Amino acid sequence: MADGTDQPGILGSTISITVEAPGSWKIVRKQGGRTLLTANWKLSDDGKALTDTFIGNQPDGSTSRIDLVYKRAEGSAGNSGIPGTWETTRRKARFSV
Repeated sequence: MADGTDQPGILGSTISITVEAPGSWKIVRKQGGRTLLTANWKLSDDGKALTDTFIGNQPDGSTSRIDLVYKRAEGSAGNSGIPGTWETTRRKARFSV
């Protein structure tokens, strides 16, 4: 449910998905009230590329950020929106302490 409310997730965590704008989503995973990660997904206007800015929050307060870019796989079943098969094309990681 993409309404920004916490929903049951894996291993006792919760996940919320918020539609920020058409083709843009914010995903937040929490466990025990603590935010584990935040991801911002953005679908390109033509539906062929998806960017994912993933920020992980460590218990010591440090963060890590991974920027991913995916392209829709050739012959993928989906051709609009998120459903389909995606391939990673670029990854850039940054860490802070």
